[in-house]
Amino acid sequence: MQTDVFTKLLRSGELKQIISQEKICLEFARKQDYKKGKIRGNINIAYALTLLKKNKMSLDFLEIAKKELEKEDDDNLLAYLYFAYGINYNSLNMHSQAIRTFDIAFAYAQKIEDKKLTEKRLYGIYDWKRTSFQVLGMMDSVYSNEKKCMQSPMPMLFITIANRHFQKKNIDSVEFYIKG
Repeated sequence: MQTDVFTKLLRSGELKQIISQEKICLEFARKQDYKKGKIRGNINIAYALTLLKKNKMSLDFLEIAKKELEKEDDDNLLAYLYFAYGINYNSLNMHSQAIRTFDIAFAYAQKIEDKKLTEKRLYGIYDWKRTSFQVLGMMDSVYSNEKKCMQSPMPMLFITIANRHFQKKNIDSVEFYIKG
């Protein structure tokens, strides 16, 4: 439930609503002493705060989650934690640090037993790494990460690539990526 609501609100851009909902979930998780719920809630709040450019507050929530995760052995939550750290570093224009952090997230994501969840985590990691590589002008790495993302195609990546080709006036390539 917590993940579904978060994803729905994230896709609709309702970041402040995410924070409100996650605080409710956090309180419930605390009352139930549900550690994974507390960890996920803190990471979700941190993620939303990063997207709102409230990076310091975001890092505070990530540190809480990291401390809680020291007592848990959950590769999915560890991958998600480092993914959220990477997004935070990306937002702060610390792209080299973001890439290193995404690599840590990648290592944990590969250990997740649920293959569908592994693919979801890896897609996010590749997509955000692609963004950092692009800012750093490392186009070979951008293309490599795009290729990895396209193995599990999601529409946003195709639109991003099509837009890049459109700016270069490569209309045939634009059509290829728009059609997916």
